[in-house]
Amino acid sequence: MKKLKLLCGVLTLISLTSCNPRVITNLTKTYPTLSPDSVVVYDFGDTIPKNAEIIGSVAVIDGGLTTKCKYDYVVSLAKNVTAKSGGNGFAIREHAKPSFWGSSCHQVRGAILHITNPQSYVSKEDSFILVNKDFVTEVRKQRCTNQKSQHIVSVNAGAGLISSDFFDERNKNYSGKGGVAFSINYEWTSKKGIGAGLVCSYTEFLLNSATIDLTYIAPQFVYKFINNKWAFGCGAGVGCFKYKESGYQYSIIESNIGFNTKLSVDYRISKHFGLGISTDYILGKMPESTKPNNEKYTFSSLEYFNILGGLKYYF
Repeated sequence: MKKLKLLCGVLTLISLTSCNPRVITNLTKTYPTLSPDSVVVYDFGDTIPKNAEIIGSVAVIDGGLTTKCKYDYVVSLAKNVTAKSGGNGFAIREHAKPSFWGSSCHQVRGAILHITNPQSYVSKEDSFILVNKDFVTEVRKQRCTNQKSQHIVSVNAGAGLISSDFFDERNKNYSGKGGVAFSINYEWTSKKGIGAGLVCSYTEFLLNSATIDLTYIAPQFVYKFINNKWAFGCGAGVGCFKYKESGYQYSIIESNIGFNTKLSVDYRISKHFGLGISTDYILGKMPESTKPNNEKYTFSSLEYFNILGGLKYYF
């Protein structure tokens, strides 16, 4: 019975925390705690006193499974953090509204301010517009410290397609031939979206008289543009390409250099998991070789596409 109560408590805690937005703070200084009612919210175009001291930044963003995220609520969370850190002003620098392609939540980012006499009259000479260049630069500096690099491991499956001319011993061209493809990828991206990774892919094509197995392993240069839950990426790499042809009473294995490019679209469904699709173009260099019957290969390179979809794990 105790274990059941404990399990129910844990599940309740998880459900409550998963429904709330994620609050990220970065403080450079603190003052005695104030009441949230004393916090003044400065929106776009508002003026704030020149003596406003930036003591940190706060971002209220979608936590992945957030349901309580109306504008007034996320602003109240930012005000609570501001008051707890001793600030009496919250200057909104970014407001992301709900959208079909992004998050379904209101999300805000801004600066935590400590202002002397915030309710007193402020003349134009003693104030500046929120979009003042120096102020925006300072907020951006503090915001960047909240952005983190990320590691991604993905497992994918899909279809392969030969795009170059490929002839068998009967002089039949298999350009456009489809097959099955699998891949396991690792990526690391920095705060700016630039990173590196490793791709390991396997593609199989069934011909009339043989089976073609293509293996490609290569380090990658990657770049990702992240917009809320969506990420658009590209990459390229040079690595090891292995060609294996198995037919009746013969088997041929060739290894050489390969090259690839990649385009991808990812959607993050929670803090640690996401879904993605990608298109990989792979070119494998083939050395001149012969089959057991002394027939020459009729190609020097093999080009193919892998169209994949899979599950991603973020950590």
